Amino acid sequence: MNSSEIGYAAGAITVVLVVLGYLLAFLFRALGRLLGVPDERTCQPDIDQLEVKDAHEATFCASCGAPLAENARFCQTCGGPVAEAQTEAMDSGA
Repeated sequence: MNSSEIGYAAGAITVVLVVLGYLLAFLFRALGRLLGVPDERTCQPDIDQLEVKDAHEATFCASCGAPLAENARFCQTCGGPVAEAQTEAMDSGA
């Protein structure tokens, strides 16, 4: 084989692999639809199941950034007070 034949063969293999990739993607998407798996492009959250939180409810400690337990008054990680300090900051627009 000379260099032009090798280049032609490499180009043909590349085209075949690209077409095969598109074909496999199409087949897997169709199989997912048949099995009832939601498509990531059309998957939207269910509005009825979204939880609405109070705007004054703190979810992270302002001092250390650790997640807070529900209705926590003190951070379990750093021990800093949580409830009043963060709700006052939210009320003042900070």
